[in-house]
Amino acid sequence: MGAVRKDADVPESAATLIRFADRPATSWANGRGTTVVLWRTPDGDSVADVRLSIATVSESGPFSLLPGIDRMLMPLAAGGLTLRIDGSLFDVARYEVVGFAGEAETSSVDVSDAGHDLNLMVRRGIGSPRLESLRLDGPHVIDEPGLVAVVALSGDVRWNGATLGFGDTVLVAGASPDPAGEARQVELDGTGVVALVGVSRAA
Repeated sequence: MGAVRKDADVPESAATLIRFADRPATSWANGRGTTVVLWRTPDGDSVADVRLSIATVSESGPFSLLPGIDRMLMPLAAGGLTLRIDGSLFDVARYEVVGFAGEAETSSVDVSDAGHDLNLMVRRGIGSPRLESLRLDGPHVIDEPGLVAVVALSGDVRWNGATLGFGDTVLVAGASPDPAGEARQVELDGTGVVALVGVSRAA
């Protein structure tokens, strides 16, 4: 996604910690699963420009159709997730990412155990979603143009003196597609896996 600098003496922009355990679960649009929305903009019931969430996939079946939305999905279960997207099968390993259009006919396949996946959805025309995993082994300063959030996925990860549990999210100040493309920084410590979440502003 961009530069990750170790042991850099760079001031960190103000950011907010969102605890996964404090967020309510909501039903999918098709009623076949649940999602915990970590962050969205704008707030309210309208279609979000950007939405970051963790879903629980407990059975094989179709995803909700979301026309006009560009999606990226990262399986968090050890066995990954198999998806059928417009008739083609994709075996997506844990912490890998697959992107697809919200209007694509998409379904989970051969699900035997419930698991989570991380989802980034961006309304088409707002910008391009970016999602990738990063393994930490000590102090890191993440220095990213368009960085929106960092999500803790596993291990012992710390930010600003707080230990991050599964799904806990550091939301960067002013998190939104950044027309200026300025770098946004988050300083982490510990060992584990996090997801880097970004949106590149449309030209």
